Amino acid sequence: MNQTAEIINIDQENSFVPIIFELNPKAIAAMVKEYETLELIPGDKESYKTIHEAKMICVKARTGTDKRRKELGADAREWIKDVNSKAQELIAPLLPLEERLKGMLDEEDQREAKNEADRVNKIQSLLEDLEVLATVGLQYNKSKDGIANALGRLESFEVSAVDFQEKTEYAEQIKADGIQNTQLALKNRIDWEETQADQARIAEENAAKEKALAEEKAAFEAARVAEREKQDAIQKKLDEERRVKDLEIQKINEKHAEKLRLQQEQLDRDRKAIEVQQQAARAEKDRIAFERYSNEYDEAVKLNLAIINDSAIEINASYDKARAEDEAAQVEKLKADKKRAKLIAGDKEILISAANILDRCVSDSVDFSALKTDEAQKMAVVLVGILKGTIHSFEETARGLV
Repeated sequence: MNQTAEIINIDQENSFVPIIFELNPKAIAAMVKEYETLELIPGDKESYKTIHEAKMICVKARTGTDKRRKELGADAREWIKDVNSKAQELIAPLLPLEERLKGMLDEEDQREAKNEADRVNKIQSLLEDLEVLATVGLQYNKSKDGIANALGRLESFEVSAVDFQEKTEYAEQIKADGIQNTQLALKNRIDWEETQADQARIAEENAAKEKALAEEKAAFEAARVAEREKQDAIQKKLDEERRVKDLEIQKINEKHAEKLRLQQEQLDRDRKAIEVQQQAARAEKDRIAFERYSNEYDEAVKLNLAIINDSAIEINASYDKARAEDEAAQVEKLKADKKRAKLIAGDKEILISAANILDRCVSDSVDFSALKTDEAQKMAVVLVGILKGTIHSFEETARGLV
């Protein structure tokens, strides 16, 4: 567009300097006529560019004129006032046009800004969806199948340049990283589930073994209890037999004790009778000796036999010796009988104590619970019976010693 500079005079009589602007009303009118028919086509870059250039020309014309106005206004305020008025009159037709053009440009800028925002938001939403999809398989405690499904959906997700535009490369990186991380998570989950399965299998096997051991232990304990009860019954029977035998032995001992008591009483009576007999014998012997001595003495006197004192002493000594020997023999016999009775009593006590010790050893110390068969158990019972029978017979024989 051709623009022609023109000098505009404002009240030439009062003007002391010429008022010169680069534009004249005619040029302004031409600009208005040229630009007021412009229309902006949405999405048309050339249309946008044309209107933008027109707006800039109007702005330049306005600002250039305003700049010139300020220069001219430096000489005098009245002159400046006239200049300002003339300038306002000059640019007045441009203001509506400028506003209209600016409005169209602002509207288009807003539309473009909204479209851009919508485009960016759409891409960001797609990116967020992709990021969520890339992390679905990484969720805590997700199953192997769940991770595999998430991986399949991520791998089938299409990253299109039409959708992601300038973020396509970034989206592809998100997808690649998500696939790599999900594949690793799937591998770790498979390994973990296999480990868990192995541990569960081992735990199940251990539980089965523990159950089998518990059942075996329970069966063994039941068998042991049964065997113990059987042994207790056998022991109870043996104890009862022993109690009966002990009662019998006690009765025998009581009979033996009674017999010994009677024998001791008889010995005491016999001893007393012997003592009485010995006293009577001694008295009779003394009497006979005295009579014989008296007769001999009387006869000696009658015969005038003088018996010296030594002969008399010898005769008396012989008499006393004979009497002492007879009494000593009886006493020694009683002492020997008493000593034998005492020795027998000690021996009986030792023998009976030994029999009791052996019986307790057989009853308490010998444990046949380890035997597994009935035949062995029966042999053990027979052995115990034989040993106890022998011990009891030995004990009864010992008690019968006199």
